Amino acid sequence: MDSTNIGCDYKAMGLTLPELLIAIVLLGILLSWGAPNFIELYQRNALTTEANRLLTHLMHTRSEAIKRNLPTVICRSEDGISCVASTRARTDWGMGWLIFANSDKDKLRDETEPVIAVGARLHPALSLNFNQWWRLTFQPTGRTANGTFVLCSQNGDARLITVYRSGRFRLSNPQREGSTNPCPPS
Repeated sequence: MDSTNIGCDYKAMGLTLPELLIAIVLLGILLSWGAPNFIELYQRNALTTEANRLLTHLMHTRSEAIKRNLPTVICRSEDGISCVASTRARTDWGMGWLIFANSDKDKLRDETEPVIAVGARLHPALSLNFNQWWRLTFQPTGRTANGTFVLCSQNGDARLITVYRSGRFRLSNPQREGSTNPCPPS
């Protein structure tokens, strides 16, 4: 009996170098095939999330106007304290927004007017525009002006939130409905 093999009936398990290299190559192929799909899924999810967040804030603005019996404004805001007026060249709402009760009905936030909610900056891969306006006012009746928010992603997907005079909203996907894409090519 050999003294070097007493009680050891096992075989060393492991990978050889060629097996390891083949596994790494196969993993690389699978990742290169799946990564673009994952990125597209992530961008589509970010677009839908932000559209739903804006729609929720619009509904909240309307309900506060009715509840408080005061005009309530949603406007572009970088700091969550004051509104930022837009120019024709700069109408992007991606900086965030602010909702406030407008007790003096001048459509501008004064220090005495309460901030109801603040919308944070959008995901950097998205842009949001609203008919070249920087604010939208809901009256105590829930009515407002017509307009359309256009939310665009870098890959060209879009979501539209149409605001009707009655204060109702419609969220739509122009690509799915066969409409022209409102987003500029990236």
